[in-house]
Amino acid sequence: AYEKTSMVVLILDNGTTGMTGGQTSMGSGRMPAILRGLGVEPAAIHTVVPLKKNHAQNVAVLRAAIARKGLSVIVCLRECVHSAKGG
Repeated sequence: AYEKTSMVVLILDNGTTGMTGGQTSMGSGRMPAILRGLGVEPAAIHTVVPLKKNHAQNVAVLRAAIARKGLSVIVCLRECVHSAKGG
């Protein structure tokens, strides 16, 4: 973030920490605030929900992030499939 390197970072937030049995992640729901605290510009932080119904909107967000000069971060929020099935 400090160097303002041109890149897109995708953070896949499924809300759980699978390696410890599926507990809620400490960063879940707080990722934009954490990113701002790390120095990422608010205009460079985007959140998407990776569902088929959101495809066109998500593609637009990704294209804008790729075209942007400097760092862009896209947080993809979707519940863990294993947790959603009650597993």
